[in-house]
Amino acid sequence: MCRALGDETRLQILALLRVRELCGCELVALLGISQPAVSEHLRRLKDAGLVVDDRRGMWVCYRLSEPLPAVAAAALEAAEPPADLETRLRAMAPAAPAR
Repeated sequence: MCRALGDETRLQILALLRVRELCGCELVALLGISQPAVSEHLRRLKDAGLVVDDRRGMWVCYRLSEPLPAVAAAALEAAEPPADLETRLRAMAPAAPAR
């Protein structure tokens, strides 16, 4: 889990998922990194038990695991996303319908 939390991009992903669940394509757009890079970060977060995924047709949506382990919650509190990312996130319509 510490390795998963030791990367700035993964902390940004967790901070964004704290606002709402997102699909991989939304994370690509918000973070400005490639789809394979986002997929690798999400795989590491999932393997660490920090995120869960939900397949919805052609989309895979990600959300924070609940309850989030205390060490992860503390790291997440210390790593806020840049203000412009959160603003852009709130303006985006969800890519896949919620269940």
